[in-house]
Amino acid sequence: MSFIDYSAGILIGVSSGIACYKSIEVIRELQKRGYKNIETVLTKNTVNFLSPNLFEAITGKKPYIEVFEEGRLLSHIKAVEDKKVFAIVPATANIIGKLANGIADDFLTTCYLAFKGKTLIFPSMNANMYEHSATKRNLFQLQEDGCYVVSPEEGYLACGYEGKGRLPDIETIADYIELFLHIKDSETFKQFITINLLEEDKPKPKPKDPLAGKKVLITSGGTVEPIDSVRVITNRSSGTMGKELAKMFSFLGAKVTVITGNHTARYPAYADVIEVKTVEEMYREVAVKFDESDIVIMAAAVSDFKVKNYSSKKIKKKSNLTLELEKTIDILETLGKTKKHQVLIGFAAETDNLLENGEDKLKRKNADLIVANTVGENKGFGDRNLSGYFIFKDGRKEEFSLSKPETAERIAEIVAREFFNG
Repeated sequence: MSFIDYSAGILIGVSSGIACYKSIEVIRELQKRGYKNIETVLTKNTVNFLSPNLFEAITGKKPYIEVFEEGRLLSHIKAVEDKKVFAIVPATANIIGKLANGIADDFLTTCYLAFKGKTLIFPSMNANMYEHSATKRNLFQLQEDGCYVVSPEEGYLACGYEGKGRLPDIETIADYIELFLHIKDSETFKQFITINLLEEDKPKPKPKDPLAGKKVLITSGGTVEPIDSVRVITNRSSGTMGKELAKMFSFLGAKVTVITGNHTARYPAYADVIEVKTVEEMYREVAVKFDESDIVIMAAAVSDFKVKNYSSKKIKKKSNLTLELEKTIDILETLGKTKKHQVLIGFAAETDNLLENGEDKLKRKNADLIVANTVGENKGFGDRNLSGYFIFKDGRKEEFSLSKPETAERIAEIVAREFFNG
């Protein structure tokens, strides 16, 4: 059964900062990702910036504004009763102050006090206002009250200042809202957010998410081996599989690091991403992270060969060019020889003899799970779907034909169930 809940209720609170227009784009981004149950609550001053009709047009639901609106009595209760997440985008200094002190003088603040779920706050304001001791004090209090605050970014502000106070980009905000929907124990969420106020005063979390506290290392994308100063040997890997794995393992509570070669996919904002080019560079970064990792997934399309005699100058065009190749380091096999507590997962991309080659790879590389998938013309690299087998160390095989997000979800479920009793 899928653990992704696209019907989960999301309430977006919009206060009247200059960045309030971004809330529209956040809603559209969440809708593109499949989330449709979205409602909005606006402060009265927000209406001076944006028309309520705009929010109604994109959500299909009239936004909440007035506490005593005719025909919607006690609607602050109705607005929150089926919601899993209340995200305030943007949260001005004024709204932060009201929430921290229990002031409920408009619809948004009343909803906050009536809401029993998880509240996610995205501050946005002038840098001086953000750094003011009163704002800091109020943010401390909100975290003490169980809210989660995602730090604003530094940069050029609408007021003409430069400093900390900008909302993160749209996709980053959507990433955190989406993650917050799926993390069961909100204490687990603290490992992903970029601001944790008074962390030293907090009790140790009691995680309920299957992989909470686990560290996952994922290789992704395609490696690049230079021929000369201009030309390279590479492949068509987009990094999509690595991206989806990063999402799914994060949704189960794990902290994910992605080591990626060339890619076109955008990795989620809450994953740590390390960029590399060659197989050797990828191996060096993997070696640094390997000992501290609990789960290692080798999803990168790693070059099997590199040019033996690399030319630092561009090779002139000739009628024929012969390249002498030599093997690159086999990262998966090297890790298989040295692993201790780690769960090691590899991919076997094959054009033929899929099961036979996958089983052989599982044994030779000392992996715990091999995802054997068919590649070739319009299959695998760059494609939206994968088909093949999950091959287990005890000899079991599970055939699959799934989209890449579904494949990543299935891998995460298998790992949680088979190795961590999730």
